[in-house]
Amino acid sequence: AMFAEAECRKTGCTIMQLEVLVPKTFHHAGKERMQAWYQRLGYKVVKLGSFDEDYPELAKILSGPTDYKIFEKKLVEAVA
Repeated sequence: AMFAEAECRKTGCTIMQLEVLVPKTFHHAGKERMQAWYQRLGYKVVKLGSFDEDYPELAKILSGPTDYKIFEKKLVEAVA
């Protein structure tokens, strides 16, 4: 994540966004760890999206209902 953020800063990006699908019907430990890690890096959930609307073709192949969380982090210039 740190490399991706640095590369984005080089191109002038000011916000980094990521999307996470989390199953609704069972606890997925890996997804929980991943969300906690991103939150420690400063990402915050800014929206609960509609995966069916944003990715209708992919939504058809999901194994069950999911929460579609969109995280963002403001990128600031690195201090030299």
